[in-house]
Amino acid sequence: MAYKNNPPPSVKPEEVPENYVDLAEARMRLHSGKVSTSRLRNLLSIITDCYHTEKRSKEERISEDTAEALNHMRSLIAYKMEWSQEKSRFNRFGWFIQEVKLLEYLYSVTDSQSRKAFLRFFYYLESLVAYHKYMGGKEE
Repeated sequence: MAYKNNPPPSVKPEEVPENYVDLAEARMRLHSGKVSTSRLRNLLSIITDCYHTEKRSKEERISEDTAEALNHMRSLIAYKMEWSQEKSRFNRFGWFIQEVKLLEYLYSVTDSQSRKAFLRFFYYLESLVAYHKYMGGKEE
């Protein structure tokens, strides 16, 4: 479907900040009811194997397998965000993803191909899952 009058907002890559744990906690205090723990865990599971590989690597750039997994994650997130042209907004999950800047951070990693950026992104996502669970986030 083409969005001539009301396209979804474009994504501008941003690096995950150094204070990602504090940021994850603050964002989950505001938004933990917007998404289920299982949905967050499903996103984390896509790149968990990559994390174990990249954690042991000494390379500066991520492997091709990790890059492929991140691209897969991007497409899954975009698919599940469901932009509503009529209402000019995302569904609940999309709104949450936008609020926690997950796509912005993900685009930054895929653009840079940096192993260090990937690890920080993984830790941020892991922190979101942890704080969601800690704050009584709902299960699906």
